[in-house]
Amino acid sequence: MEDTDSSKQSRLKYATLIDAFLVNEWPPEGCLPIGVQGRIFEEIVQQILDKNGIVNTVEERHLPKAISSHFYEAAMMAGRPLRTRRKYYLPDFTLADNIWIETTLWESEAHKKTFLYAHQCNHLIVLYLCSSEAVRFRSYFKNTIVISVYDHFLPEQIDQHIHCLRRLETIVGGSRCCSM
Repeated sequence: MEDTDSSKQSRLKYATLIDAFLVNEWPPEGCLPIGVQGRIFEEIVQQILDKNGIVNTVEERHLPKAISSHFYEAAMMAGRPLRTRRKYYLPDFTLADNIWIETTLWESEAHKKTFLYAHQCNHLIVLYLCSSEAVRFRSYFKNTIVISVYDHFLPEQIDQHIHCLRRLETIVGGSRCCSM
């Protein structure tokens, strides 16, 4: 795992809380501060990638590249514009061959992320934790997979993390957040 300077401060902000959650010492009352839930999910995915020897770079900056017309057409068919005005793109994880992985708590948010990232990488995998009943905009980009973390990894790849994933899913699904 390699961290860029921009991600170090962001990760350190919640490091103590994330570590306590991962060893089942926190939160005793079953609520998590808003903002920490997504970071916990990202950290669990990071540990799964590392455990399985999947080499990755965390939050690596990528400069914008030219966008193929088929992305504009697919976005128009979905009824949602591409999100293209960025100085750089910062996916959660970058793998070999310009494969990006994004993590998010909800399936509906996972589809939204494809409109931000799909046109900038060779292949995009967006992992989500909780299913959404209503997904307004589905992604149909050819280079994109939107999939549950439970379906993307084999059971033996996530076995030691299943308890943390299920506990986080229960907290997130029950919307048990508290202010910090």
